[in-house]
Amino acid sequence: PVGEWNRFHIIMIGSKVTVYLNDKLVVDDVIMENYWERDKPLYSSDAIELQAHHSPLYFKNIYLKELPEEEEPAFDAELFNGTDLTGWELVGAEEGSWRAEKGILLTEGERGGWISTTREFADFELELEFRVPSGGNSGVFIRAPRKGNPAYAGMEIQVLDDYADKYADLNSWQYTGSIYGVQAPSKRVTRKSDQWQKMKIICDGPHVQIILNGEGIIDANLIDYMSQTSSHPGLKRRKGFIGLQSHSSKIEYRNIKIKEIEH
Repeated sequence: PVGEWNRFHIIMIGSKVTVYLNDKLVVDDVIMENYWERDKPLYSSDAIELQAHHSPLYFKNIYLKELPEEEEPAFDAELFNGTDLTGWELVGAEEGSWRAEKGILLTEGERGGWISTTREFADFELELEFRVPSGGNSGVFIRAPRKGNPAYAGMEIQVLDDYADKYADLNSWQYTGSIYGVQAPSKRVTRKSDQWQKMKIICDGPHVQIILNGEGIIDANLIDYMSQTSSHPGLKRRKGFIGLQSHSSKIEYRNIKIKEIEH
C-alpha cells in the first residue's frame, strides 16, 4: 500500500535480471531490455541509477554485492542464441509456428510439426529450461530422424503439466522426464505450471540419464529395452537431431546448451 516500505532484491548476471519484491519472485532470469538501444540487451556493466519521476520517493538500506566473474561455461555451445532461429529448422510445421522472443524459444502449439536442430548429435549433455502453462504438453526429441514420428523413430523426453486434472490417469511413462513410452521417472520432482524448470539430458551410447530440477530421475541402459524396438525403433539409434515438440499448447524453452561427449 501507499506509504509503506517495500523491499527489492535485484540480481544482475550479464544482461539477465532476476527480481524479488518483498521476498516474492516476480522476474525470473530474463534478458533486460536496453532503454537506450531497444534492439540490444542491457549492457553487462554500467552505472546504477535511481529515477526521480515527478513525485516524492524514498530509498533506504541500499546494499551492493558484486558477483565474481563467471567461470568458463561447462557447455560447448548454446543451441539457441536467444534472438532468432539460427541453428533450427521447422519440420512439418508452418512458417512462424515457432519464434524467438526476449531470450525464449516458444510456440503457441498451433500449425503442427516440430522444430529441429540443423545438425545431428550422437553423445552429449543437453541442458535447457522449460515452462509449461496449465494443461501444457511438449517434449524434447533426441537422436531423432527427420522422417517418421520423432517420439518413436527417435526418443522423446516428456515435458508436461504433471498436475493437470486431465492428465491424472496417464501411465507413469507419460509424465515429465520419462523416456516416453519406455521408462518412467523414478520420482516426481516437477513444479506446478507456469514455473521455469531445468532439465539435463545425458546420452552416452546406450546410457541415458535425466536430471530434472537438480534430481536424477532416469538412469537407463537402452540395451535393457530392446524388446520394445518394434514400437520404438529409435531405441537403437545412436545419433540424430534434437527437437522440441509442439503439442496443441503454448510451450517456452530457454538457455538451451549442449556439450558433446568425445570418446
